[in-house]
Amino acid sequence: YDSFVPRYILSFAIEDHTGSLWLNCFNELAQQILGGRTAAELSQLRVNDPPAFEAVFNEALFGHYLFKDTATTEIY
Repeated sequence: YDSFVPRYILSFAIEDHTGSLWLNCFNELAQQILGGRTAAELSQLRVNDPPAFEAVFNEALFGHYLFKDTATTEIY
């Protein structure tokens, strides 16, 4: 396609004193976690300035966040 709008699907691990979980979040929440940068901005950084691209993710590491999530049980 000639034009498209990049969006996030961000997978990450969270943990506290009780254990850890892997979560997925989508565009709006991922944008908040990554310092308010849009997926289009990060796409440009990845191409034009790889160290700045990595710095965005390093800034989000080991932060304190409060999540409200939903979960489903899957039986295989």
